[in-house]
Amino acid sequence: MKDDIQRNRLRKPLLRMVLLLSCLLLIWTGIRAYNFLPGHRCRALIESLPNRTPTVYDRCLAALGLSPPPLENRDEIVDSLVSLGHRAVPVLLKYASDDVPQIRLVAMEALVRGYRARPEVRVCLLESLNDEECFVRHHAAMGLLKDGPDRSATAVLMKDLRSGNNIERWSAASQLREAGSAAADLLPDLLSAIEDTDGCVREMVVGALGRIGKSSPEVRRALAIALRNDAYVPVRSEAAKVLGLLRANDSESIAALQKAKSDPSTSVRLSAEGSLKSLGH
Repeated sequence: MKDDIQRNRLRKPLLRMVLLLSCLLLIWTGIRAYNFLPGHRCRALIESLPNRTPTVYDRCLAALGLSPPPLENRDEIVDSLVSLGHRAVPVLLKYASDDVPQIRLVAMEALVRGYRARPEVRVCLLESLNDEECFVRHHAAMGLLKDGPDRSATAVLMKDLRSGNNIERWSAASQLREAGSAAADLLPDLLSAIEDTDGCVREMVVGALGRIGKSSPEVRRALAIALRNDAYVPVRSEAAKVLGLLRANDSESIAALQKAKSDPSTSVRLSAEGSLKSLGH
């Protein structure tokens, strides 16, 4: 009897340990699965970038003999680097080739945001088009496109828009969205990419079509099809908005917008109603 009681006492902690390990394994598996879903993986990578970014700011200030104030996120860091003025450029150019991708990215963002007109910065942007990290080369491409069409920049974005890597395609599409009319040469590639397997990529492509602003029959038809058939709510919502922005008053576009007024998603319905109102329907 005493042996049974002792065995039971030993079993309870063991069972608790097994249950705890099982729960931890389930949580770890869930996190891994979440992070590797294409859309969420894209966002997770972007959100993880601030973890190492203060180093470039600290190093830059140290090189200039200044003390850093506390900063919370990457945008604050980039803004602060830009606020340092042109004396920061040599330091930023140095860190644009740092071994750590996050540091190169922040240096590139600061160079693009504040100093891209300088000849030595333009040279750096052209060289960074070959960076192994897609976010760095895409920011470099965006910096070049901010001053108008650039064949070198669009070639890099076009190549990555066709990549087998979801993250590279998403990043390229998001930069093309920001480029607007400067990416007009890539319109045929964007029309192909509107059928991408990743919903986040398709959403960015639809937004890019709206920013480019060319209301051709091919563009309007592609957007109407996306509005009617795409399984991803943000794509349908964005397509409805863009049809309004492009003043798509043709029968197919209007029919797709009218149908979207009964979409299961509230955001799609609101976008469709807003576009129809702006088009006079």
